[in-house]
Amino acid sequence: MYKPMQLPPSQPKPTPELRLDVINGGVSYKYIENQLNDTQSPYMLNLNADDKGALIKRGGQEVYHTFPESPIHAKFYFKDKWVVHAGTKLYTYDGTTETAILTGLTSQKGVFFVFNDILYYLNGAQYSQWNGTSAASVVGYIPTLTLGREPAGGGTAYEDFNLLSAGFIDSFSGDNTSVNYQLSLTGLDATAITASLDAGITYDKVETTHFTVNRTTGVVTWLIAPATGTNNVKIKAFKTVSGMADRIKGCKYFAIYGGENDTRVFVSGNSTYKNWYWYSGLFDPTYWPENSFNKVGSDYEAITVFIKQYDTLIVIKERSVFSVNYQLKDDGTVSFPTKPINSEIGCDMPYTVQLINNEPVFANTYKGIHILRSSEIRDERNVQPISSNINGGPFRPGILDEEKADLLLATSVDYDKKYWFCVGSKVWVWDYEQTPYQGNDELLAWYPYDNINANCFLELNRVLYAGDRTTGDLVKFIENYNDFGDAINGVWRSKLFNFNLPDYLKTITEVWFTTRANTYSSIVIRYYNDNGDLLDSTTVPATAASSFDWDNWDWDDFTWGVSRFAPTIKRKPKIKKVQYFQIEFSNNVLNETLSLLSLVIQYVINRKIK
Repeated sequence: MYKPMQLPPSQPKPTPELRLDVINGGVSYKYIENQLNDTQSPYMLNLNADDKGALIKRGGQEVYHTFPESPIHAKFYFKDKWVVHAGTKLYTYDGTTETAILTGLTSQKGVFFVFNDILYYLNGAQYSQWNGTSAASVVGYIPTLTLGREPAGGGTAYEDFNLLSAGFIDSFSGDNTSVNYQLSLTGLDATAITASLDAGITYDKVETTHFTVNRTTGVVTWLIAPATGTNNVKIKAFKTVSGMADRIKGCKYFAIYGGENDTRVFVSGNSTYKNWYWYSGLFDPTYWPENSFNKVGSDYEAITVFIKQYDTLIVIKERSVFSVNYQLKDDGTVSFPTKPINSEIGCDMPYTVQLINNEPVFANTYKGIHILRSSEIRDERNVQPISSNINGGPFRPGILDEEKADLLLATSVDYDKKYWFCVGSKVWVWDYEQTPYQGNDELLAWYPYDNINANCFLELNRVLYAGDRTTGDLVKFIENYNDFGDAINGVWRSKLFNFNLPDYLKTITEVWFTTRANTYSSIVIRYYNDNGDLLDSTTVPATAASSFDWDNWDWDDFTWGVSRFAPTIKRKPKIKKVQYFQIEFSNNVLNETLSLLSLVIQYVINRKIK
């Protein structure tokens, strides 16, 4: 008997879909909106990726303390106190009490550094210090210029004149006969001269009582000839050389460097000596020897950055990069030879420099943000761009479209394994942990923020603080989703999808997306076509289940429950016959977050475009 063959049951034809397991590719302004990577966004705001790769709204801000002067130029935390340069004053703040410790500062940006347990501050006009108790201008070390000097002169050169101090010492060997002692320098200041006859232990010999001085010739005449001895007569005098101290006080940038040890302070950024840097005496930032300087390259462009990489000091100018190394010569003296690394790319935005994974990152106004991959050999390719996604394109402006004056004052910080780049009140954040630079900067995830007006940053105990550009506010970054009590606008817009079928019309049938379940939130969803037309808009709750309402509340059925899984939300937009489709998620509600983990778009192919 004939038995018909059993056929397998027919399976429904799967609905075409676009499935994105992550959408954390960051923003890209480089290409038109349909040419981005699927996980990238042509427009997003105030979102970043958490450690699981989910997009979440950034944390908020609150005023931690307001100083009476503004703006905040620089800040540091030292000996359990904030030390802040605001306006024309230097303040300390311990969390309760604010104290002005120094006045009369020029109102411009500066830098703090700690050396020998003293906090120093350099701002291009003044050089100040605070020891935890009192603050004052730095008093320069007084060097001994000669040793074993005979009364008539000569001797052995010992230390260089200190640029920061008018004082100097000559150490003589008395002969019990001579009364006239010739100093190394002539044309002396009116400052009282003192002397020591006990090898410099106490300078208790004074003018008129023990000797007279001819300041024009630099001759000290003793009333009684000093006794015979070796370096037993030390005379301390003063000679101000115009502009010498300003070479150091006029600097705005620093580095602590000495090869394999941090033994000296390097400074630069003097607008008169654009390509010069100076280095201090050994372990002494109050001593700046007259001849301890180098000139780097042409004076056409200024030094703008120091940054230490391993045992090399990187010196960056406006359009070039150099390396400086420590060298101990055969005669026991030290030098710091300079070598060029790159002669095309530099940094004219000095406060953008950070050391990211042991590689310097810095920015300029003409090509954006760069990373220095190697400093060992000269190779123009070792300075690589990393900001092409956010530099700006023909349709969407980016960082290079900001005002140049704002770019020159851009600031940065390395915080939470992210590089923050702040121009005006805008910030772009590179998540270098999840998207490290590996040769292609188009793969780097950059996240734009707004409403962050940071003139300087500081991380303290894993919390980020900022000094405001225009006010005296010291701002603290917080986990709550508000900026000073106002809502934070979080937005993510997809690329313009054609689903690899640019010549077909499609109907969008369903949209599925997942979101965090740990807090109540709402999400506004908007749909657009290729003309930028808003096709539809809806608002949905973004919790694991809809929030309760009191009208239907029943205490008998009440239980505590916490959803362990990200809820999936389904929408049916029914957008018909579109060539391109774009979806946007946003939240601008006080203390609500916006989180996005994945996205699925289902569609039906209609017909080929004629």
